[in-house]
Parts: sequence; structure tokens; C-alpha cells
Amino acid sequence: NKETMTPSVFKQEMMQSSEEHLNNIAETLLQKEFSRNMHACVFFQLSPVKLDRPIFQAYPSELVFQNFIPLQTYSFPLLLLNNDQVSHPVKLDQDVSEQFYMAGPETGRSKIAPGMTASFMVFFTPQESKDYSHRLICVSPRECFEIPIRAIGPRAIFDFKDEIHLPTCLVKASTEKTHFVCNIGNCKLFMADFVVNCPFSVTPSPDILDVGGAIQVTVMFQPMKVGQFQEDLILQYDTGEDVHISLFGTSEELNICLQPEPVNLKKTYISLTSSQTVSLTNCSDIPLKYQWTVSPSQAEDDLSFFRFGLEKEEKREGNMCRPSRCESDPTAIHHPLLLSQSLQESNSQAMGELWPNTTANFLIVFKPEEAKVYQHTVYCNVTGKQSPLPLRIKGEGLGPKLKLNYNLMDIRNVFIGDKDHYELQMTNKGLIDAPFKFSHPKTTFGLCFSIRPQEGVIPPGICQAVEISFHSRTLGSFSKDLLLTVTGQPQTQILTFRGCVIKLIIPFNLPFNFLKSKLKKYELALAIDVEGVGEEIMVFPLNARFDTLTADT
Repeated sequence: NKETMTPSVFKQEMMQSSEEHLNNIAETLLQKEFSRNMHACVFFQLSPVKLDRPIFQAYPSELVFQNFIPLQTYSFPLLLLNNDQVSHPVKLDQDVSEQFYMAGPETGRSKIAPGMTASFMVFFTPQESKDYSHRLICVSPRECFEIPIRAIGPRAIFDFKDEIHLPTCLVKASTEKTHFVCNIGNCKLFMADFVVNCPFSVTPSPDILDVGGAIQVTVMFQPMKVGQFQEDLILQYDTGEDVHISLFGTSEELNICLQPEPVNLKKTYISLTSSQTVSLTNCSDIPLKYQWTVSPSQAEDDLSFFRFGLEKEEKREGNMCRPSRCESDPTAIHHPLLLSQSLQESNSQAMGELWPNTTANFLIVFKPEEAKVYQHTVYCNVTGKQSPLPLRIKGEGLGPKLKLNYNLMDIRNVFIGDKDHYELQMTNKGLIDAPFKFSHPKTTFGLCFSIRPQEGVIPPGICQAVEISFHSRTLGSFSKDLLLTVTGQPQTQILTFRGCVIKLIIPFNLPFNFLKSKLKKYELALAIDVEGVGEEIMVFPLNARFDTLTADT
């Protein structure tokens, strides 16, 4: 029969005699397990005793022998009370046993008047020091129930306190209390188990322990949340009893923070780096463990530009000391950790321990890959804080600063077939090289442009001249964008050319000298047409040249 009780109650019950146990029974329990004679229930339906209760009540409802000596005989009185208003016969039977026997009126058969009792005597003669169990069967016309008999043998007893109060503890830290407990029972302990829920734990579980032997038992309190905690430590004896020990603990937070927070890094050119130090100071009197983790919700692309080099600077009594940077020194946490996809996939983490009255400095290195604003939050899980400390980091990457002397060129009217040239000046006003590349749309007028050089690299502070040519055989207005891509700049620069390609109109009523000066540059094509006119004309001999023409021609 398993019982749950405190150590003091268990000690008291296990050390008392059978008579003391009987005298300490505060109440008599009604028999819960009994069977009914349904035919008799009809006959007794006018009885004031309800059908869910037996007519006869046993006092005591359970017989317990304990702290006995083998081969000695012990006895207990047993009374059966008739709760009905009429007389009823009752019979008390028992199983055959060498240790237990019963004596009563007329071999256990009698008729009990209303409100009266029948007296019996139960005898117990143990053969050895161990547990025994037996039962008596009470039979009346309406029901049948058992009266259990237990003989409790020797017991191992630990002198635990009923309550254990652990010292106040920082959240995510641990505190403990060690108890020197003895086996004050009268039996050797062969095995016992401790059962307890978080945030408490107990070591070690008791093993074989002689009478009078002692063991150190440590109760640990490791809270992960702030607040007050209470749990039962259950000591399970190998004899079947469960003893409950109340554990109490209080957890609180530490006033600790990252400085500065948030971190605004300097604007940094791509391929270059900038850095800033973030500190974490331990003002408590216990070591603190910390662990950096990457936010799992952060996009992987936003992590590749951050690196954390953990450089631990200890401050003791105003003195600064730096840990050795030897590669073989495991305490030198200085290796840069790249917060990238590989960090998340490998579950790598930056962790360490911060001793009392020391400061850990963490170097944030910013190396942007694009000209854009980067924002990210990383978390420092530290002893003394229930929630991880967030560290918001913001940095802006700068690309090459390539300036054009113009972004719009209006070339107005150009003659069809003319090849016009324009010069563009590009100046690198930044601190890094500016790789550039021009491209133009694959359209009718877009293909009329040619650029030299089309791509290249402009060093810092250098001005690069670019020649842009336009040559069209198609009439019409146009506005075309030449695209300038600069590596490291997310936005493409646009250089717009607009104008109109027109015909060359030659009025023949003009003086010949004027006509000759205007048409001389088309002399190679006069045998077919005159470029700029748009129509074929046959006004000159095929072998004629402008420089030999006369007015008569």
C-alpha cells in the first residue's frame, strides 16, 4: 500500500509501535470495496442505511502491526458496529495463514443488535522481520467486504527536512544546497529514487546504505524564468513508500545590458571594412555564461556582411589585460565568426564565460558587398537575463562614386548619314576603384550608338574620357538611354541622348559655288544618289567630280 507523506510524518509513523499507530488513527474509513446481495437489498430497502454504505462498520477499518520482533505474538481488537435499526447476523472469515488467526464469539458467527458491536481479537505471530499482509472477510445478509491487515517490517528512513529553501538565484544560473542525510531506520537501504521536475534536480540517487550510514545529497536549482518556484521532491523507497519533500526557489534578473545598443556603424565602401566594439560588463559576484545566436527569421542574404570577432578584455581592479592570441589557447575568443548561411546551417555559436567584475568586448566588423543599407539583429543569451539581449546593428555600404559631366545630351537635328561624335567625362570621386560598363538598347536608334571604351576601371580621383558616336540612316525623332553599370552600385546610371534625324534639302536655284560647297562631301555617291536627299537623282555624269564641275554642267 503506497503512501505519500512528508519525511517527518513518515519517520513518525515508521517508528511508532502498533498500539501507538492504533491510538493515532484520527478517523475510521468506510469500506469502499464491498459487494451486495441484490436479493437481500430488496428485503432491506426500508433500512435507513443507504445502499452505497455497508450495514456493518469495522473499527479499526485496517489493522496495522509494526516494529515487531520475530516469533513473538501480538494482538489487536476488532469491533463490528451494526448501523441499522434491526438486528443482523454477521460472519467474519479469514484465509488460512500461519502468522494470523482470529478469535471471536461462537467461531465468528453472531447476531448483532442495533447500534451494538461484536468484538473480535486478531493475533499475529511473525516468523521473520519482513512485510506481511492478510485480510478478514466480513459477511452480512446484505453485503460482503474486506478488512485488510498489514504487518510493516523494518524500514530504511532518511532524515530529510520537510522543506528545502534554495538560495535566491539569477535566471539561467544555478544554485544548490547540500544535505548530509543519514539512514535512521532499522533496515538497510538497497535502492531509492529521486523524482523531481524542473527547475530542480537532485544528485546522487541513494544506493545501498547501511543503518546509520550517511550520504551527501545535493539539490540544485536552475531556473530558466524569473519568479518563485515550488516543486515536490519525491523520495521513492524500495519498500513502496513515497515521501514528499517541498522544494522552494526564487529567481531574479540581473541588471546587465549591451553597450552601445543599437550599433550604428560608419558608412563603409564595399571591399573595405569598418568596426565597432560592443561591451558586456558583469557586475555580479558569479561567473556569467554568454552565447551569441543569429535570429532564425533573418534573411540569409543580410547576414553575409557581418563578422563577429570576439575579443575578450578583462578589467580587474582598474587594470586592463588582454588574453593571449595563441591559436592553441582555447580561452582566447578572438577568432572572427562569419554570421552567414554557414553559421545557421552548422548551428555554430560564439560562446564564453564572463568572470565577476570583468568586461567582455565584442568587435563587430562590417564589410559590405553592395551599396545599400544593412540592418540585422543578433542575440546574446546571457546568464541573469530571461530573454536574450537583442543587438540591433545598422550599417550602410557605399559603392564607387562615379560622376558624369552630363546625364542628358540633346543633339537636336542631325543629317541622315552623318556620323557625329560626343565626349563624356567620367570622374571617380570615391575612395575605391570604379569598374564600369556601358550598354545600349537593341533598337533601331539604339544600334546607331557606339561607345569607346565600352568598359573599364577608373581609379580613385581619375577622370576618364569616353567617346560616343551617333550614325543613323533612318529618319525620325529619338530619345535613347545608354545604361552605365558600375560594379558595387545597385542602381544603373542612365545617360540620355535625344534628337532628330532629318534629310539634307538642296535647292537647285542656289548659286553653283554654294551648291558645290554643300555637295562636295557626297562626291563618291553621286553616281547613284545624293545622301541627305533621300531620293535618287541623275544630275551629273557618272564620272563627274564636284571639283571639276562648272556652272554650265
